[in-house]
Amino acid sequence: MKSTQILASCALVGAVAALAGCAGSSANGPQAESPSGRIIYVASPRSPHDVESCLTSRVSQARVAQRNPTTVLIGPYSADSDWTVTLAPTASSGTTIGVYRPRSGDGDPEESELRFHIARCAV
Repeated sequence: MKSTQILASCALVGAVAALAGCAGSSANGPQAESPSGRIIYVASPRSPHDVESCLTSRVSQARVAQRNPTTVLIGPYSADSDWTVTLAPTASSGTTIGVYRPRSGDGDPEESELRFHIARCAV
């Protein structure tokens, strides 16, 4: 029984990590009109506050710019070079996470590291 629960948990973590790593859509986001667009769009069972707390504890450059829906900016405090992460509450008390590229540059942290943190905080 316990091994079944562990297997189910591992499968869930793997699925969310795959979604965070591969999911993307350029439609309907705060920066959808920019050429960069949204690179990650994933649903999480965690509340926006929990995801926000996780991100700000894992990524030293993270800061909350606004609330309702929550926007977390990750980067060197420049409007053009920060990653933008939106956390919108869902009807099922979870969160929809959207990640947008910086308007210029590659962003800090690197995309692969940010994807890892998003995946960890989504589950």
